[in-house]
Amino acid sequence: MATLISFGDSPRPEIPYSIRQIVGEVLAASYTHRELVTLFIEAGAPGEAPSEGNKASMCAAWLKQCSEFKDVDPFAVLGGAIGPFMDTADLEPHRGEDAQKAVREGRQRIVRILAREGLSYRKGGIIFGQSVSAPSRSLAEIIRDRDLPAVTGEFDRALAAV
Repeated sequence: MATLISFGDSPRPEIPYSIRQIVGEVLAASYTHRELVTLFIEAGAPGEAPSEGNKASMCAAWLKQCSEFKDVDPFAVLGGAIGPFMDTADLEPHRGEDAQKAVREGRQRIVRILAREGLSYRKGGIIFGQSVSAPSRSLAEIIRDRDLPAVTGEFDRALAAV
């Protein structure tokens, strides 16, 4: 399950170590360094890309870093980072069957590690799970910020809990 870490008065979810490691390994095997930086920035990852280590450790460190920022939902960043990998039908069709097999196996690894931690992935970069089912911001705050994808995510989260 996701670990809760304390930020002031409110506990914040942290992406479990096992998920950070597997996601880092899988994404590192499929993307270049530059593509990974773009992927994480587009997913809303805060700060600069960690510069220590290889691509896998950069991904894992950036996911950990997400929990250190009060205004960042780490699981939204996780979903945004794995979304393109999980949702794209033929990620690398020009590389042949071996590459496609590696992509399928990578997706299975991500699904398995999420399940082991009590979480699941839904198309569109949505991460569901018991310990992250509570909204990170109130619906009023999300609407006020005009964050329409987050509004949709909150409604989906609420419907899944019913």
